[in-house]
Amino acid sequence: MYEEWRVLHIDEDEQESKAFCDALEANRYAGKCDTVRSINEGKSWLEESLYMPRIRPRPDVVVLKWHVERDDEVLDFVRWPRAQPHFRDTPLGVWVGAETPASVRERARSAGVTDLINKPENPEELVTQTEELLQRCTSWCVAR
Repeated sequence: MYEEWRVLHIDEDEQESKAFCDALEANRYAGKCDTVRSINEGKSWLEESLYMPRIRPRPDVVVLKWHVERDDEVLDFVRWPRAQPHFRDTPLGVWVGAETPASVRERARSAGVTDLINKPENPEELVTQTEELLQRCTSWCVAR
């Protein structure tokens, strides 16, 4: 079902983005995994995808890394696509640390995060979590 999907991964760490895209590939994900290094670049990608879809294709799923030291920046980003008609229903996953408090998780969900994913400990766990993420995103897309 997601062989033509596009995933936008937002993370400053290029190696983590590569690991995420590799995990998608390990799940026989045949779509495209695009990566950017900052929340601002992610927002620009989304904006440009509306006006220049051949250059910046609109993602079907957006995944970003939570930054505890920048809660407000992450929450502002999450709220932004939810306020845009074209992205309101786009699944939005966020990697969080296992130690992330329940209050932060609730704020993230209230802001519009579709899926909170605990940051994996190893590559095998990452592959499993990306597969589960794709399955949940499929359910999310079918439900809307």
